[in-house]
Amino acid sequence: MGRRPRGRLQTLKYTCAMLRRVPWLLLLALAAALYAPTLTTGFLADDYNYLVLLGWWAQDGEVTARVLHNFGVGLDAASNFYRPLPVLSFALNHAVAGATPIGWRLVNLVAHLACGSLLAALTAGLAARQNARTALGAAIAAGVFLLSPAGPEVVAWVSGRFDALALFFMLLALACFERSERWSDRYGIAGLAAAVCAFASKESATLLPVFVLAFAVAKPRTARQASGAATNGLDAIIAAARRATPWFVLLAGYFLWRIAIFGSPFRVYPDAEPVASLLAGDWLTTLGSAAQWLEAALPVAAARRTLLVALAAALGLGGAWCLAHRAYRVRWLALVGVVALAIVLPLLQVRALDAQGEGGRLFYVAAAALALLVALPCTLPDSPEDWLWNRALRWTFVLATIAVVAAEAVLLRAALLPWVSAGAQAQQLLRELATLPARIPADGYAFVLVPDRIGSVPFGRLAQGGLALPPVQAEALLPRLVVQTEPDLPAWPENIRRGLVDALKRYPAREVWPAVAAGRATSGVAPTHYFCWDTTHARLVALSMPSTVTTTDHWLPAWRQALKDSACEALARAVPPN
Repeated sequence: MGRRPRGRLQTLKYTCAMLRRVPWLLLLALAAALYAPTLTTGFLADDYNYLVLLGWWAQDGEVTARVLHNFGVGLDAASNFYRPLPVLSFALNHAVAGATPIGWRLVNLVAHLACGSLLAALTAGLAARQNARTALGAAIAAGVFLLSPAGPEVVAWVSGRFDALALFFMLLALACFERSERWSDRYGIAGLAAAVCAFASKESATLLPVFVLAFAVAKPRTARQASGAATNGLDAIIAAARRATPWFVLLAGYFLWRIAIFGSPFRVYPDAEPVASLLAGDWLTTLGSAAQWLEAALPVAAARRTLLVALAAALGLGGAWCLAHRAYRVRWLALVGVVALAIVLPLLQVRALDAQGEGGRLFYVAAAALALLVALPCTLPDSPEDWLWNRALRWTFVLATIAVVAAEAVLLRAALLPWVSAGAQAQQLLRELATLPARIPADGYAFVLVPDRIGSVPFGRLAQGGLALPPVQAEALLPRLVVQTEPDLPAWPENIRRGLVDALKRYPAREVWPAVAAGRATSGVAPTHYFCWDTTHARLVALSMPSTVTTTDHWLPAWRQALKDSACEALARAVPPN
């Protein structure tokens, strides 16, 4: 009889613990439902490049060797990308799902949801004790991140997996760090291993040691700290720096590895000079383009204004609450520093934010850090210093965070519509390309112009060969047609002169450029039929081009005029100048 009360008490505690998870689990389900329409749409842009490469590697029986080789080199010769782990995940997708998009996209969505779950757990772990306020904080962190406008490029685009995996392993490393007592125990080693995986996923993982440092400051390590007793901010930072030292050593090793591969530890894009940009303050110019970028990235004006106002209110009120606790103000400031770095560092790699809203993935890590910062006040214990934080202010904070999540949900739904549309158009384009050879004479050759992007959604970029080759096509179409985007057009008079069309007609895809370089292709052979992709009606449209179109002086003007006279008029504006 004496055991029954304890059993009932344990059941009650377990039930309460489960109920506290309900809010962020519901947000998890909401995010999954909003992203679900993207799962069955087609591949986009760079995705086709990986499909073709994996198809070639599989054909040669070299998938394993090629994937392992990527761990010692850059992703491609045109960039300083070191991202072998996502390539491994692509190889696994290819082995399991082939060229069926849903399996590939599902991995991205699961990684995104896992990141949201880890943020909820990390927020709860920061609390001195578990209660209803902690559950609210976990839900806030999960909601602010999962519905963030930074998500669509990462989830709805297979190539966004670099960002998804990098952040997942960063948060997993933080979760292990939070449970470790020292760097050499099992959680410490597991955290460092997760950090290595993050560094092998994308360059954004370089923020991880700073994240760890901030977390070491934010996480109560002693009973005195957990109770809210005052501690010296400098002492807390010094103690945190000691705990974070192995992570910075690992970062130094990563930079040395990048020097060995690329000759530079910091440069990601070939034309970027991040150190010079930082010293010269060029990133401030890039930041100046943020207003126009935000307007395009957050397409619903009323929801955008609500989000910005509510987010400012939540951060202001939450910051006041944290700063009122002497023992906790350094924790809030540490996370503010992480958010600032997560925003500034990507700006050092680009010259301007895209006016049409592309580039949300650059701030994926910043979205996670911001979610933790917004939720941080919910992890603080009640104390006498709460005299600034009365019931009215607390409810204002809660309502502000609810408004943030609600506005994000509206904006996310609107932002995903173009991705669903572009993915559906990609599938239709593949079908029309497959039937195009039957629409032209047997000795003809088609030139197909597709948009580099549709709005802010990458569409034909780096997909030119992949759209016309297995595994997305039943057979290679390059002997009958070539697919290009607007930025590719200026090079084509020279390509025709060098014999590229003849090489495309006569050689397998991997031998085309070597044949051109060796002079084994007939010069001057030009396409005979021209088409463009009509994004309004999702169809290929035949173009009327003059016979002198292949000369350098006439090529681009002829394209602009032909496009203006067709249903692809919008493409004419994207044709580069002479």
